[in-house]
Amino acid sequence: MGVGYFHAANAIPGLNTHVSFIHLRFKNDSTNGNSSGSTVTGTYGYLESEDDVTGLVIDKCFNNGHNWTFNGPVTVTRSFGTTDISMHAATSSISNSVFRDIRLYAGNSSATNCVVTGGISGAASNTSFTNTIFLTTVGASWDADPSFTFCLNIGGSFLPAGNGNINGELVGTVLMASGSSDGYYQLKEGSPAIGAGFGGADIGAFGGSDPYMLSGLPGIPRMTRFNAPGTATGLTAVTIEVEAEAFPE
Repeated sequence: MGVGYFHAANAIPGLNTHVSFIHLRFKNDSTNGNSSGSTVTGTYGYLESEDDVTGLVIDKCFNNGHNWTFNGPVTVTRSFGTTDISMHAATSSISNSVFRDIRLYAGNSSATNCVVTGGISGAASNTSFTNTIFLTTVGASWDADPSFTFCLNIGGSFLPAGNGNINGELVGTVLMASGSSDGYYQLKEGSPAIGAGFGGADIGAFGGSDPYMLSGLPGIPRMTRFNAPGTATGLTAVTIEVEAEAFPE
């Protein structure tokens, strides 16, 4: 849900909007142990992993100013980045996320229901982009032959014809294109991306079965009232009353 990013912009009441930066490097060695199988949720900062770290899961995290580099297999979901993400191991995947550049350097890697705000680079053979929006007029460069199916290009026409791909749309007809940093990428009413993805899903980060969630939504559980007696003596029972709001996904 995030540690403060975009909370103010999304008008989430009662939440701390101060950002704490964290740098996590996942390792597997005889000294520091094996961090394979780790799950990271709701961080802001710089994430990276070494070659032999497997089963890493990144969900609802934010990168800003530091590229993410994963040398071992990784699954990234519902994350937002103003910079780039590079995945160097086969079977890596990213879904329902927004990044400037998504780099798939190994076969059997995929990007599904994403938004790419800059260019594309480093996509190897046997990699795939599905249900993804590209906001670029400069085209793309890749190392081999990735596949593009049910993708949409705003302002350009570099997507191959067929396979459900859509070229040349205008940002104002596709996206909300206003408001908070992540709310900008919600689909506008009547958008050509609505229902145009594989299996009738919406194209972009807010489509599919596990869509991107605006930072801070649903709100984190928070205490709204606390009442306790100032003193208690002997065996007198102490009654404490707490009221809280919870926001399940």
